[in-house]
Amino acid sequence: MRPRTSYIGGPDMAAIAGLNPYASAFDVWQHKTGQVEPAEPTKAMKDGLLLEPVVAGMYSEATRHSLKHAKTVFHKDHSFIGGTPDFLCLDDPNLLLECKTASGRMLAMQDDSGLPLWGDEGTDMVPAAYFVQCQAYMGLTGRRRADLAVMFKNDDLTFRIYRIAFDPELYAMLLAKAVQFWDRYIVPREEPPIDFMTPQVSEYLCRKAMRGGVELDANQDLSLLRMAYTLDQYSGIRKDMEASEAKTKDSLLQFMAERGASKVRGQFTDGSRFTLAIQGGGEGKDVTDWSSVAYQLALRSGLNSVPEDLIMAHTVKGKSKAPYLRAYFGARKKVTAESYTLQPTLA
Repeated sequence: MRPRTSYIGGPDMAAIAGLNPYASAFDVWQHKTGQVEPAEPTKAMKDGLLLEPVVAGMYSEATRHSLKHAKTVFHKDHSFIGGTPDFLCLDDPNLLLECKTASGRMLAMQDDSGLPLWGDEGTDMVPAAYFVQCQAYMGLTGRRRADLAVMFKNDDLTFRIYRIAFDPELYAMLLAKAVQFWDRYIVPREEPPIDFMTPQVSEYLCRKAMRGGVELDANQDLSLLRMAYTLDQYSGIRKDMEASEAKTKDSLLQFMAERGASKVRGQFTDGSRFTLAIQGGGEGKDVTDWSSVAYQLALRSGLNSVPEDLIMAHTVKGKSKAPYLRAYFGARKKVTAESYTLQPTLA
């Protein structure tokens, strides 16, 4: 069995694309080059592993699909790209299954765009890291559909099944980015840029600084002194902003409570003017134009327009056009941020 340090897996591809909130591309580089010891599994990871058979059983009971554990599969042209889906469906050669567990609080969380982190059951509106992971496994196995079964650990143990279709173009871009990352940084053991700071990255940089054994005198280097002073100023500003944020939030909640409001919605119009609407429940509640939201997501991802059939393909039949394209466009925006010359061969 090959060690995980010898290849890029599904979660690694999400991190390299900048879509994994728990790991960065720099973290992937550290692990593959042996700069850090493998991290101890967290309680959430242990719980997920223990509950995987339970989630799979619930899925099988709900869908009547028969399952088998999947083996690690590698790309036929790039042996350093691999992945291990949780299960393959025996009665459907085009379907695989990923099992996840999550806190019930996740159901109420939103992404940076203010949209639900987890959409309605049956849609592909899932966190981008899971969306990319499923795309990677479908690309490696040749399967064209993935079901993501999730047990949300709340009082009712909410169980949902999300449906994700294979996107060859997105997979090709993800694959190209992973191949380039391997060749550019992992093989020559050259440090990649730090995309965002995680605890593992911070610890690595501290160890590296301590190994250097060089003591710097800020008073003898004006640029260093300026950076140290600026950092101190930012630290004070951050604390003041956090205090102001908490005070303003309390005032706003009190203002809303006095008026029986449940939600505040604001938006910029004409580039500078800001309008604010305070909403309550029941009659007269604003209705979101989900079709417009989907088009805005497309524009943010770099597309000038979105074909109507593409929107319909990512919505639930008979329901309003909810923004189920969020994960797709979010991933597309990340992986198209650079221009890639590699023309990969799909597995």
